[in-house]
Amino acid sequence: RHLPHQVEKQWYQRRVRGPATAIATAAVEMLGGDAMIKGSRTPEIMADAAYAILSRDPATCTGNFFIDEEVVKAEGITDLDQYHHSPGTPLFPDFFIGDEYPAPEAIEGGEAPASS
Repeated sequence: RHLPHQVEKQWYQRRVRGPATAIATAAVEMLGGDAMIKGSRTPEIMADAAYAILSRDPATCTGNFFIDEEVVKAEGITDLDQYHHSPGTPLFPDFFIGDEYPAPEAIEGGEAPASS
């Protein structure tokens, strides 16, 4: 059964967000161990980015791909260390963002830290 077109337009607004760095999850820990967790941000950055995106006007926001750190910066959050699992440890870039997105500022030369 299909919804009327007007309702479908409202319910199926697409807003995608992705992380700039690895996010400290069980999957990341399984793949990279403690070193990768330390070089990750906490899931709270994704939650804050999602809240900010979903709070925006759908007419100007729908159909976009957002990067978590760009969203929270646009919301006025400048201290991204609050999301760092282990501040001072270089961050691992996200697996899927690709080389065209700049590496997180904590990574000198754009190189990911070696995992152990």
